[in-house]
Amino acid sequence: MPDSTDRKIEDKLREAHSEQQRFVWTRGIVRILVWLLTLLLTDLFIDWVILRGNAESAWFGPLLLAINIGILCYVAWYELIRHRKDYDELITALDVEERHPELSSLLVSYTQLKNSSEGQANVSEELIDAMKDQAVERSHSLNFRKIVDFGQLKTLALVSLGVVLFFGLISFKWETHLTTLFQRLAGVDADYPTNTDIKSVEYQNVVKFGDSLSITATWDKKPPEGAFIYTRAY
Repeated sequence: MPDSTDRKIEDKLREAHSEQQRFVWTRGIVRILVWLLTLLLTDLFIDWVILRGNAESAWFGPLLLAINIGILCYVAWYELIRHRKDYDELITALDVEERHPELSSLLVSYTQLKNSSEGQANVSEELIDAMKDQAVERSHSLNFRKIVDFGQLKTLALVSLGVVLFFGLISFKWETHLTTLFQRLAGVDADYPTNTDIKSVEYQNVVKFGDSLSITATWDKKPPEGAFIYTRAY
């Protein structure tokens, strides 16, 4: 049965592990958020700016959505899931020793001897007691939770803040466009709003071969800088 020394060091090691996992979760979630907003902005740029909403929404929107989900799943695994670790006393002790080299492998040796001595009569109790005393003395003033430095997330925090602010600005200025993007990603046949609304188009229904054709259009909002006429033979 572990004594008070074992429990004290065990509690500090568990606190260190919890702090590690808190760091992993914080870093992972922030990076996933940055990727999510970046992908949405990229989708808007591809679908609205490059393709001008002309892609067939019946397949292109869901295809973009599937690509986004695939990328986010990989990012979640790479940035978060693979870094999650169950509590292991020895591994945590190694991490603490890496952060506090002044322990000189004392904590790791103590953990190994304590675990190996259970149920073994040939292990010196005096040696274990001496190791416990040294481990407590050396680690008493150390904060095991500082094995991770949240200051490392400063750059990531600044980048994520910039992405969030930029996305917020885009959402405010082009709210309708983002709404249309979400609809198209869901497979809805939606069109992006335009700066010019065509009110009516008048043209001759029948034109003799060789005669000219006159087409008149009226619009609202912003006058178009240029226009194209596409014809299709029936």
